[in-house]
Amino acid sequence: MGDNPILVMSSIVCLLSILANYRYSKRFSIINLIIFAGYSIWLYYGFFAWTVWGDKLGSFIFLLLLSSIQFIINAGYFLYRFVVSKRNQ
Repeated sequence: MGDNPILVMSSIVCLLSILANYRYSKRFSIINLIIFAGYSIWLYYGFFAWTVWGDKLGSFIFLLLLSSIQFIINAGYFLYRFVVSKRNQ
């Protein structure tokens, strides 16, 4: 498996976790979407446009790391809000 499918899958999973949180908090989701778009655009540009291998590797690692961290934050928030909403019903 190459680098591209790994990055695309991590970005899709992160984007889906952001969209799942939209049901519980619109402000939280919009802020996360802006942050996600900001670093993704810059790092994807770096991954595909920069010619030096060290720069491509750095952008790959940072994109994977930031997407994973943001997914963990979004998943934790989703689970918290899900449990709170179930408890209040």
